[in-house]
Amino acid sequence: MTEEMKNAMEAAMASVAAEQNSKWDEYWAKVQEKDAEITQLKADIAQKEAEIAQIRADHEAELAKAALAEAGLAEANEKIAEANAKISELEKEGAIRELNAALAPYTEEQRMTAKSEIEAFKADPASIEINSIVGKICTEIVRSGLEQKNSASEINSGIDIFGMTDSQKPQDDGGGDVSVF
Repeated sequence: MTEEMKNAMEAAMASVAAEQNSKWDEYWAKVQEKDAEITQLKADIAQKEAEIAQIRADHEAELAKAALAEAGLAEANEKIAEANAKISELEKEGAIRELNAALAPYTEEQRMTAKSEIEAFKADPASIEINSIVGKICTEIVRSGLEQKNSASEINSGIDIFGMTDSQKPQDDGGGDVSVF
C-alpha cells in the first residue's frame, strides 16, 4: 500500500469518523433537547399537581364551610320549629282563655249542652269557633226556656181561674152580711 492510499484511507476513515461523530453530536443534541423538554414537562406537571392539590384543599375547605353552614341551618330550623311550637301552644292557650271568658256567664249545666264542642275546641282551637259554641249554648237556653213556658202554659190551662171563684160562693149565715173576703 502506498502512502497515498494510506493517507486516502486515513482521510476516508477520518471523514467517516468525523461524519459519525457529527451524527452522534446531533443525536446527543436531540437527546439533550428532549431531556430539557422532559425536565420542563416534569416542572409543568409538578406545577399542575400543586394547583390540583390547592384546588382540592380549597374544595375541602368549601365542603367544611358548607357542612358548618348546613349544621347551622339545621340548628336554626330546629330553633324555628321549637319557637313555632311554643307560639302554637301560646296561641292555643290564648284561645282557650278566650273561650273560658266567653263561657264565664254560663253555668256548668248550660255549658254541658256544648261539652263535645268545648272539648274539641280545647284539643284544636282551629277546629271550631267560639261563637258556634256560645251559639249552641244560647240556643239550648232559649229552647229550654220555651219548653218551660209551654209546660207552664199547659199547667195553667188546666186550672180554671174563673171556676175557682164560682165554686167558692159566699155562704149566707142568715145575718144578711156577706163577706167579700
